[in-house]
Amino acid sequence: MRTTPDDRRGTAAGAGRAPGTADPQRSEVTAAAERPMHPAGVEISGVHRRIGSRQVLRGVGLTCRPGRTTALLGHNGSGKSTLLSVLLGLARADQGTALLDGRPLADHPRPHEVVGAVLDRPTASATRTARDHLRVVVGQATVSRDLVSAALEAAGLGDAADTLVGTFSLGMRQRLAVASALLHRPSVLVMDEPHNGLDAEGVDWLHRVIADHAGAGGTALVATHRIREALDLADDVVVLRDGEVVLAAPTDAVAVLGRVVVEIASEHDVAAAARGLGADGLDVVGSDGARLTVAGASTARVAASAGALGVALRGVTEHEVELGDLVRR
Repeated sequence: MRTTPDDRRGTAAGAGRAPGTADPQRSEVTAAAERPMHPAGVEISGVHRRIGSRQVLRGVGLTCRPGRTTALLGHNGSGKSTLLSVLLGLARADQGTALLDGRPLADHPRPHEVVGAVLDRPTASATRTARDHLRVVVGQATVSRDLVSAALEAAGLGDAADTLVGTFSLGMRQRLAVASALLHRPSVLVMDEPHNGLDAEGVDWLHRVIADHAGAGGTALVATHRIREALDLADDVVVLRDGEVVLAAPTDAVAVLGRVVVEIASEHDVAAAARGLGADGLDVVGSDGARLTVAGASTARVAASAGALGVALRGVTEHEVELGDLVRR
């Protein structure tokens, strides 16, 4: 059980209370920090949503289980944010269901214990301090200053606790949003593009936070377009394209068909190089001038094959992974 400074000092903070009498200084947030996490999953089934003339979601379904992190991958405009808005009760589905622990969020009497959310654009008021923002998040609860301070310290914002949010960088605002989402120790953590604004250290911190949440029995659903980070983070991957699920699988069942761009020293050798690489079992999927694109192979494999053919190269580089490169094994 978490101990407060009064507990450690053995002061008379509660000495005058009769046994069994509630401590007026004890908040529901403090209690939330001590209670076991209730396992709750996410079930989305057949969700359709149209905005104006555009069909944004087309029969989307996915399942997120306790103790696991699900990455919802898709380009901007694929429907990720709209789907999360439906799940969080911020938008209405034209058809289908989006349930948290078996019920719509609006049907839960204590929704803050069911889900904590980090939305695409942090919404903390610029005129409040980080500490005051967390106090607003807990609503009417009498939250201890120690608990707020601990949450800010865990987010790397201890030194900025009494600084106006308006002076924060985007990365600092993201950290504050994560601290806010976790303050009530919710069962489900929902995040929309949480990597935005974070440097490499911030990304490592974010991944530890999400892993700790899932490790404690929580459920995490993270929407992002950052493929490498998603594959490093998630237990399960769901890919949205134009409002439809085109891939859903455990991460260890997903293969990345990486692409390598080979720059041939002489354009006169390009056709022969393409034939030779193909004969060596490589999949040459495109050419542009002196450049050939090879799918499904490492840079080392392609360079070795070209070397064996006696083809002079200017360079071999790995192409950035795209959603179309993800396939089920």
